[in-house]
Amino acid sequence: MKLKYILSLLAPAVFLPTTMADWEKRPIAYVWTADEEAPRTPEGLLRGTIYDIKRDRRGKLKPEVQHHAGDWWNYVRNDYMNTMKDIMNRRHSDIKYNYEYTTPCAVGHLYLQRRYGVNMDGELDLAEGKSIGDAASDFVSETQQAIPGGWIGVFKGRVVAPKTMKFRFVGSADDTLMVRFGGKVVLECGYVLPSVFTGNNSDEAFSKGTDKQYIQNLRAGKDPKHKGYSLIQLKSTGFFNDSFGGLVGGTPVSVQEGKDYPIEIIIGECGRHGFYYLMTQEVTKDNKAPLMLFRTNEDWPVSPQEGEQGPAYSKDSPVWKTVTTAKKKKKSKK
Repeated sequence: MKLKYILSLLAPAVFLPTTMADWEKRPIAYVWTADEEAPRTPEGLLRGTIYDIKRDRRGKLKPEVQHHAGDWWNYVRNDYMNTMKDIMNRRHSDIKYNYEYTTPCAVGHLYLQRRYGVNMDGELDLAEGKSIGDAASDFVSETQQAIPGGWIGVFKGRVVAPKTMKFRFVGSADDTLMVRFGGKVVLECGYVLPSVFTGNNSDEAFSKGTDKQYIQNLRAGKDPKHKGYSLIQLKSTGFFNDSFGGLVGGTPVSVQEGKDYPIEIIIGECGRHGFYYLMTQEVTKDNKAPLMLFRTNEDWPVSPQEGEQGPAYSKDSPVWKTVTTAKKKKKSKK
């Protein structure tokens, strides 16, 4: 620890305090890698927990995954949908039946380029915890057991509005991205939409985000579960325009500058690869305000890999400062 502390003093300045040296920076997340219990979340980050829906609470692969190694994702769909639906409804009861990674992670933004999972031939080795092959590798310590896909991440905190405005969260995902802000779900997007899952047939909710009728209803503002939503097409989002009708803009929200609000960001991948983009857009009369990267610190996304292009966003994107639990408690005593 002493050596890490000395090296941290010599390294280029970053916003993380030197006492937080064991928060290792990944392309999209910071992951706690030390053996001892992680301290409070560093300022400027939203703390998260990753759940593996392929494993039971003890970390053992579920029987359906062991018995169907070649297409296990078809056999964990109901677990994925039930867990996501419970999170959306704030019950969180089904999470306890899935494995929770013990080391925490934290993010300052969500802008993850497409990541493709490994082929199934390597998954028996991966099941032994030898490596991680997809987007989950950005959120999970190498010391944890993991195999590609079949996971859910929940990030929580409080953020301070950078200005008084009416805005909406904008995003897209493979498979699922949800945002609860001020106690209400204000964005649900991606291939898989938990809100339409009835508990009978997981196929009804899979690829719903690309369904032509759903896209038409969303564009016309007629989808009953997504009132106030909009579709946003940019030159930089050809793939999303073709697949989802554009980026999905959620329910408009009004905030006051300097006031803090609770936020919960949920992402999930049932298959073997994924991407996640989360931005905001101020609501104006002409609805042509630029997209802003939703971020809670000064970090910017890593450069895209060759041949990849994410949604364009403004370099003037503001920082939504985080509020630590300690500060919140101290404020409430006054």
